[in-house]
Amino acid sequence: MKYSPRQYASALHSMVSGKTEEAAAIEVKKFAAFLKKNNALHFHREIAEKFADICRESDGKKKITIKAANHEIAQKIKARFGESADTKIVVDKELIAGASITIDNLRIDNSVKSRLSQMKKALAH
Repeated sequence: MKYSPRQYASALHSMVSGKTEEAAAIEVKKFAAFLKKNNALHFHREIAEKFADICRESDGKKKITIKAANHEIAQKIKARFGESADTKIVVDKELIAGASITIDNLRIDNSVKSRLSQMKKALAH
């Protein structure tokens, strides 16, 4: 691969930023042709994911994943972040209680499952 998906996504972002919807559509077609020419179309999912990250970063939004034991907890946590974040909720009953929150690259795990795992490791030593 000549370029990473992040580099392709950055190039696409530069191509479409500030353009009208019609002009951006033309740029996307050119970009797709460029990917095809460079045998990189199979990276389209990774490029799309990185493109979304770049757009979110340029808008000043954080990418937040809230993994909680139940939907009610997840919704309460989401409400604390407001609309200034791109928030994804995952309900995972295996957490038992509590939640694990990932903000961009920072992970905060305050779930019972995590605490039990930490206690198990401490008792093993």
